[in-house]
Amino acid sequence: MSAKVPRRRVVVAVAGIVLAALALVWTGFQTERQGAQIDALYEALTVEQQGVEDRGESPIAPPPEELIDDPDAEIPAGPPGPPGPSGPPGPGVSEDDLDAAVARHFEKYPYQGELSPAELAAAFAALLTEHPDAVNDQIYAAISTYLTENPPPPGPPGADGQDGADGADGAQGEPGRPPTKDEIRTEVEAYIEENGLPICPPDAPAGPLTVVTPGGPVDIIACIVPNQPE
Repeated sequence: MSAKVPRRRVVVAVAGIVLAALALVWTGFQTERQGAQIDALYEALTVEQQGVEDRGESPIAPPPEELIDDPDAEIPAGPPGPPGPSGPPGPGVSEDDLDAAVARHFEKYPYQGELSPAELAAAFAALLTEHPDAVNDQIYAAISTYLTENPPPPGPPGADGQDGADGADGAQGEPGRPPTKDEIRTEVEAYIEENGLPICPPDAPAGPLTVVTPGGPVDIIACIVPNQPE
């Protein structure tokens, strides 16, 4: 009389067979899917290489059959792409830095009355030397702001007029209006166009200088070395 197989063993055996069958089916499905993916990639790469050759260029990747035979084949790097867009401009020079530089310049070269084009151009050159990253309009605005907040003192009295009857003293006149940023730009650009602008080193910044010529005194810009302490 044959021995009776326990039901539990039968269930386990059947489950094992079912799982093995499912695994085999899944493996076949995955293999078929991977084969379809390889075929699609093969076709796409072939079309791309043909398009490159039609444009008279050389394909970068090796032929598809080489990649299939040797998946580790080295693919050379392609040409560099076009440069990206430029980044936004940097913060530049702060207004406080320019204001301090203007104040230092005019403390060194105080002005009387209306400033000459040479004096304005000297201030422009000195600030540009100290802050080469500053924008021209920033410099013009800083000079205009300083002159507005520190208007020049009244000029010297004029020459004596003809003798006449003594009259009452007139009232002291108001100081003239300081030049605006645009007026400073016009004066400086006209001066530079006619006379040029010296390139001064940081230890000898630009400053206004009055020279005597046969036609009379003339204001110019010069690189001036500060007085050394004795």
